[in-house]
Amino acid sequence: MSYTTRCVASRRGRAPEGSHISHRMCPPRVAVPRTLAAKTSSSVEIDKSLSIMQWTGAPEQVSALESLRNAFDSSTYNDEVTDEQLRWFLLDRKLDVDAAKQKLETMLEWRREFGADSITTTDVAKEAATGKAYLHTQNDVFGRPVIVVRASKHVKDAAPLVESQRLCVFTLERALERLPEGQDTVLGIFDLRGFKNKNADMVRG
Repeated sequence: MSYTTRCVASRRGRAPEGSHISHRMCPPRVAVPRTLAAKTSSSVEIDKSLSIMQWTGAPEQVSALESLRNAFDSSTYNDEVTDEQLRWFLLDRKLDVDAAKQKLETMLEWRREFGADSITTTDVAKEAATGKAYLHTQNDVFGRPVIVVRASKHVKDAAPLVESQRLCVFTLERALERLPEGQDTVLGIFDLRGFKNKNADMVRG
């Protein structure tokens, strides 16, 4: 997945009916003014360097996919991996089967250890209520789901870091569920207004 950052104005909003995050958990949202949205849709192009190789069904892609699928026959993750994941990681690694298998297995191992598939709305309710990160109610002009991160709402040590990590995973999962057909990119908007040292999780090397 690739990301782009944008800064735009914010206003009050609420999640649509049926959304995974309740209205009480939905913070002030980012909105693009009509004039800016119209201008953006007609004049802005997605940076090609942010895109991964596209699946075309070319013979070399089909052959590589079959090789990667066979490589997972003896893997402990054989029952978990999907064809969509196989294709994505294969394209991400430019059809390098060994590199794709290693990266995909690393991801699946991490998901198991973190419990990514079992995170619920209740698990992230407290962190979501801070408004530090949320999935925008609308996709952008290119159809990409939009995740908004407001750095000033994250206060170091106010809660265990793992709780913020759960919110991150939960929000990304909801964004991926909203990916339209043919789209493989999520847009991240990082609002750094009011950011201070207390908002940074500094890691010493």
